[in-house]
Amino acid sequence: MPRTKVTFPPNIPTQVILAGAGVQQNNAQGEPEYRYFLHPDSIMWAPIELHTAIQQTGAEDGDTLEICKSQAKRGAPIRWDVRPAHVTPRAGNGYHAPQPQPPAPPVAAQAAPPAAPPRPAPQQRQQPTAELPVAPADHMAAALKDAVDLLIAAAAYAAEQHNWRLSWDMGDARALAATLFIQQQQQQRGGRPC
Repeated sequence: MPRTKVTFPPNIPTQVILAGAGVQQNNAQGEPEYRYFLHPDSIMWAPIELHTAIQQTGAEDGDTLEICKSQAKRGAPIRWDVRPAHVTPRAGNGYHAPQPQPPAPPVAAQAAPPAAPPRPAPQQRQQPTAELPVAPADHMAAALKDAVDLLIAAAAYAAEQHNWRLSWDMGDARALAATLFIQQQQQQRGGRPC
């Protein structure tokens, strides 16, 4: 049975279970890279930077690692973050166990996206005595922030609860923000959201 190739989408942590040490090979351009077999029946090809980061963790056969490929902007160098799974980094070079998180609620098929948690109000802001008109641009900016938060939360939920890797782009965030904005505008006018 052929092995499934594991790839690393930018800025999305991916968990892998090592099935042995990396074996050095040369890619088509003659550059060194490392082949890792993974449990169950997967394979990944690691550039030397990723291989070095894996080696620095001291991981062995059967260890679970969380690998995240990040790139500040297009054309910038790629950074590989590798750590043992189920731990979070702390100051310095060590790791510690994460704080317990409440389980995410199940998502029903064809359900609306989960509501974003309320944002805390800044400490210095005073509650207005009369309701001031809010410009549509402010509503759109809030809808875009909520859309980004919802997409991040949905990707984290999918990864944690279903072992799915979801990735979003700016078009997804804009589409969700537009939907949230339209629904909010309809509610303000007394209409029902779709």
